[in-house]
Amino acid sequence: MDSNYIRSLCVSVDFYEATFKHFPILRERSDYQKFFWYLCLGAQFDKDYGKLLLCKNVVAALLNKEPRNFVAVNFFEKFRRDVVGKGNFLWHKPYIKRCRMLARLDLGEFNDILDAEVAGHFYGHRPVYLDGSRHTAAKARKARAAEKGIANSRPGFGSEALFIQKYLNSLPRNLFFTNFVSNHQRALRFVIENFRGKERQRELRILRRITCQLQPFYGASSKENTVRIFSSAHIPQLKRAVRKVYTGDWSEADLKCAQLAICARLWNVGSVLEFLYQGHKLWRHFCEEMGIPEDQSERSKRPLKEAVYSLCFGMEPVRIRSLLARNLVRNGVNRRFARHFLDI
Repeated sequence: MDSNYIRSLCVSVDFYEATFKHFPILRERSDYQKFFWYLCLGAQFDKDYGKLLLCKNVVAALLNKEPRNFVAVNFFEKFRRDVVGKGNFLWHKPYIKRCRMLARLDLGEFNDILDAEVAGHFYGHRPVYLDGSRHTAAKARKARAAEKGIANSRPGFGSEALFIQKYLNSLPRNLFFTNFVSNHQRALRFVIENFRGKERQRELRILRRITCQLQPFYGASSKENTVRIFSSAHIPQLKRAVRKVYTGDWSEADLKCAQLAICARLWNVGSVLEFLYQGHKLWRHFCEEMGIPEDQSERSKRPLKEAVYSLCFGMEPVRIRSLLARNLVRNGVNRRFARHFLDI
């Protein structure tokens, strides 16, 4: 997620004014203000733990700092001292090469105001951007053009990726506007009724992002280590159940096991190709062969998926078994099922 994401967000003027009423120091410190917006409205959550990521490079970019000279933990400590108070903002230590994750954020009475804002209670109440300027159609067009330009400035590798990117980024805006008018409020209600805790926060924040910028734009990874193209905190990042509500009657194609099929074709693994061509469900097959109960199969899918592709990309078998066991436990499944994975 780049800093343009935060700049393109809009909120109700009531929420904007309440923010500075509760935290007046934010008017004096633009760096604190930008980070506060990220804590309240950012949508970059860890896939495994569902917690907001506090990545050094992302925060540095948000504050217009040079990442190599930016000591994130020092900034976090000053922000906690000056803005929210001791004990109200806590973070985890970096896990291996991962970013820090948010452990606790308690904003006191402001929590209710924030929850109401992301739940859409103030939707349409004189929206403003996070710099305080009024949201207008002209400014929205300018923000949309800037985001599209950033996405197109990092082209994917290969003509196929560029072709798909050009197609997706050239779709007519009215397609997304019509869908927003028809389904956005329904999607909000669905999230509020069916999700709790951090999962609800994530989905509501993405829906808020869509409110401000209806159309997703796709670009390559900034790390330039894959030919895939991605959007940032938008319709594709919604959980499948929420996305189905939001997109309504859109047609959806799921390229099941596409990467595994490509590997099997390149390496001439006939048994895998035959299995996939016959339309069998790979993850259900693994669960049945490993003896995982049916009521735990959905929770086992992500750990199994990571194990399969780790095997494809050359991880040592002994490490794959321990990786799978650890990930099964994280998802509430007994680690003993991992023993038979490599025998299938």
